[in-house]
Amino acid sequence: MADEEKKYSLSLPGEWAVQKLLGPMIDEIGKDLGKLYSVGRDRILNAAARKVDDLEDGKVANLRVAKEVLWSGSFSDSEICVEYFGGILASTRSTDGTDDSAIQFLQLIKSLSSNQLKLHYALYAKIRKESASFVGVNDDRDFINQLEKKLFTVDIKEPAFKFSIELETDLLILHQMKLLDFKLNVDLGPEKGNRQAFALTATKFGVMLFCAAHNKLRMWRTFQKIEFEMLSSVSLPGSFELH
Repeated sequence: MADEEKKYSLSLPGEWAVQKLLGPMIDEIGKDLGKLYSVGRDRILNAAARKVDDLEDGKVANLRVAKEVLWSGSFSDSEICVEYFGGILASTRSTDGTDDSAIQFLQLIKSLSSNQLKLHYALYAKIRKESASFVGVNDDRDFINQLEKKLFTVDIKEPAFKFSIELETDLLILHQMKLLDFKLNVDLGPEKGNRQAFALTATKFGVMLFCAAHNKLRMWRTFQKIEFEMLSSVSLPGSFELH
């Protein structure tokens, strides 16, 4: 009977099995996780506070989103993850705390790696800088519609993408999430040494996520007019041509 009880206990790793397997180590792991969570939580809260224009405006974050943001984001030491989680948290603030409209973007951020978020950030930050090229497009909605028709070519050997070990894989995942459209193996021509590039097209959803990361979600339709606080730690691609 004792053997059966032991077998049953190990098949369901509860407190008894954990203590037998890890002993006093489990207490240290708990302390370490607690410290890690506290540090990560404070980084997200600081990032969120930085993105709020007036912390004394009486608004509060949505509890549902806040719980998910802090639990999912606090164990990441990636600066880009902190920025995106912080932006989502800040964007849920409302007078009654019931606005959970950013929950979709939270789930999206949770499903992307830090490199994929950094790639999304670098590309859309560059697109925003190049948006001045849209001369004569004054209507906000027309601008976004035109943006989805523009093609940008980016050198595939661009030094700004050294962080991405698998650039094609990261692009495919961003495409799968409807954050951009792209085509690989684009020849830049003899004047550029026939270097290979990828062609990029922005999407509304990609614009929305970038705005959400800056607590500008409600303003996404005016993407070309928003002044974003850019991260200096993320290098933007230099070889970026509009077609």
